[in-house]
Amino acid sequence: MKVINIMAATLLLALPTAARTINVGPGAEFTGIQTALDAASAGDVVNVAAGYHQVPDGIEVNKNNVTLKGAGAEQTYLDGKGDAYAVVSVKASGVTVTGFTLKHGSSHGVYVSQNYWGNIHHNVITGNQDRGILLGSGSPYAVIDHNTFANNKVSAIYAYTDDPRTKFTNNVVYKNGRSIVTDSTMSHMTVKYNCFHGQSNDEAAAATSKTNLRDDPLFVDAESDFHLQKGSPCLGKGEKKSNIGALGMGTNPVIEKPASKESGGQYRVVVYANDEDLGEKILAVIKAAGYANDESYVTGEPDADADIKYGAAGSDDIKAIRKLVSALYDGKLDLSDEFDSDDYDIFIHLP
Repeated sequence: MKVINIMAATLLLALPTAARTINVGPGAEFTGIQTALDAASAGDVVNVAAGYHQVPDGIEVNKNNVTLKGAGAEQTYLDGKGDAYAVVSVKASGVTVTGFTLKHGSSHGVYVSQNYWGNIHHNVITGNQDRGILLGSGSPYAVIDHNTFANNKVSAIYAYTDDPRTKFTNNVVYKNGRSIVTDSTMSHMTVKYNCFHGQSNDEAAAATSKTNLRDDPLFVDAESDFHLQKGSPCLGKGEKKSNIGALGMGTNPVIEKPASKESGGQYRVVVYANDEDLGEKILAVIKAAGYANDESYVTGEPDADADIKYGAAGSDDIKAIRKLVSALYDGKLDLSDEFDSDDYDIFIHLP
């Protein structure tokens, strides 16, 4: 009998541990995404609640076959704050990243390196300073499907190698610096059912398959809401008549963005105006809206055309600040990302 009991115990130990679902959010088991990922085991699903999650240190997935899942790209935001090298770093194999807006990486939205690989699908990847996705050194690859890449500064994706295991399908690629960039060719990776618009190398990327489109996807808002409008060429034109991109028709719900500092503002805003009273009023409005920190001020600089220069600020914030300024300033206000000063995050020039 003892022998039988020992054998039974041995068999139980040999059985694989059942995969868990680990929830992250208010009232959940974990409130921190990285803490939940560190506690995960191979095969687990880490569910992140809807909301605006600031991740200036980035998120690292370092367990095989772990799924990092948001509540939907239109309502689950991971914001690298311009500090995270990559909003999400994949440092394991079989990792899935889905259901997020990944924004404001100091370099990338997603970074995969060495011999790791992942499934990256149904995400909006936007406003990153370099690439939306980097497949870096070593032999990494990814299945990249039903994502929306918009307004990433250098390119949508950059792959060191043209790996045949990489599949780029059913994605909207909109006004990034370039679309797909590799250190060789695009003759081995799969590039099908994508919509390209506004990049310098769209012709080469689209030419990889007759299923690719070159057309304006007709977003609800090309800066902040990447749902498709009625009449979009991306509706029903994906594989198996799916919609191309991360989002179909609709609009983003309102997700409250937390203030970064107790002062209510995260940016050092400098306002120049010949009319000092106007400058003070504009700065007061921006502070009241929670964008300007206590280091912000009104000053005088050489005359120039009215504009806003910005570097650290994201496109959503700049859009909101521009609306606030326009409510008080009656004139044309150009935007420029020529950020060339350590003395400010946002410079508003009103001659």
